[in-house]
Amino acid sequence: MVEWTVDAGSTKGASGIHLVKSVDNYAYRATSLTPNTKYLLLYNVVATDADSTFQMTSWFTGSNIVLGKTVGNNKSIFTTQATISTNRAQFFLHSSNTDGKYINFKDIRVIELIPGSQLETDANTLTADQLNAKYPFNRINRR
Repeated sequence: MVEWTVDAGSTKGASGIHLVKSVDNYAYRATSLTPNTKYLLLYNVVATDADSTFQMTSWFTGSNIVLGKTVGNNKSIFTTQATISTNRAQFFLHSSNTDGKYINFKDIRVIELIPGSQLETDANTLTADQLNAKYPFNRINRR
C-alpha cells in the first residue's frame, strides 16, 4: 500500500488501512478520475468500532460521500462534478466520531461505469458481495 498516504495516527500495510479518528485523520491516494463520469467505489471493511460516519471527501462530487462501514464488502456509486480541483480519493472518519475510534479497510477500487454497460447494470443491481465476486480486487486498479 505504498501509494497511500495516511495521517500520523493511522497505518497502512499489506492488510489494508487502519484509520484512527483524531483531529486530522485521513488516508488518500492520487487518482485520475474524469469529470462528469459515474463511478463505482468498492471496498472491504475488515473491522471497525466507529461510532459515527466514515466518509470520502467532496473533491469528486462537491459534497462528502457518507460510506457504508458494515464489516464486509461495501459499495457506493457516485458521479463526479464538472470540475475536479483535487484528483485524489481521500477517506476519513467524520469529526462526530469519538477520538481513538477506528476503521480497518482494504481492497479499495474505483471503477468507471460506462453508460449502458454490463458493469453499470451490475453496479446498480448487484450487492457489494456479488460485485466483489464478479470483479475481484487485483491490486492493479489504478483509477
